[in-house]
Amino acid sequence: MQNNIKYFEILTNLRKQLGLIDSVHFLAEAHNGFLPDEVIADFYRVSDALLFPSREEGFGIPLIEAAFSHLPAFCADIPPLRKLGLNDAQFFSPDEDPARVAKMIADYFQNSMSARLAMRARASFRWEAIYRQHIAPLL
Repeated sequence: MQNNIKYFEILTNLRKQLGLIDSVHFLAEAHNGFLPDEVIADFYRVSDALLFPSREEGFGIPLIEAAFSHLPAFCADIPPLRKLGLNDAQFFSPDEDPARVAKMIADYFQNSMSARLAMRARASFRWEAIYRQHIAPLL
């Protein structure tokens, strides 16, 4: 538990150093305790991908949860994640240049028909978009 607290402090300090206070959010800041499985499943459902840059994992449960939600997975190339993902996830070194990881992810989304369709559907059929395109013009 103490290691988790230290790691969280490192992450929040890094967010501040990088000027990402308004862009990076941690659930631990908004909610105390464990989130119900249904809430976690909802996060996977509205996600485009799993980015899993972990350097250490005992098993890799997020990779399994992403698979259940049909999400593409981009994982650090460490033994537990490689064993789970086999040829069905994309791997990168935990020390890889972030720009190269970003390019790998961008290439995937540019070349995957199902990913493009999912992103377009999420952008076009959110309540805000439906209101803006179909309801607001009537008012």
